[in-house]
This record gives sequence, C-alpha cells and structure tokens, in this order.
Amino acid sequence: MGNFLRAIPSMLPQRPRAIVVVTAHWQAPAFTVGSSRQQSATGHAV
Repeated sequence: MGNFLRAIPSMLPQRPRAIVVVTAHWQAPAFTVGSSRQQSATGHAV
C-alpha cells in the first residue's frame, strides 16, 4: 500500500495537497473521525 500511495502524485496532472485514506476497521458506538498532520516513522498517524 505504501508504494501505491507514494506513486499517486505521478499518476495525477498535478501534485495533490493531501491524500485522504479511509479505513473501515474501527469499531465505535458512534461515527468517529480522526486526523493528523504528522506521521510516525512507520507511516501511521501520531
């Protein structure tokens, strides 16, 4: 997945300002949203 995400800018006419990744593996009693401006060395949001 990391290689795919790194290749996205080369597939588009101009470099995106951001990439949104949505995952469906979180369980919560209500709809929740998390965000981060920074990533750890492993690529996960911190």
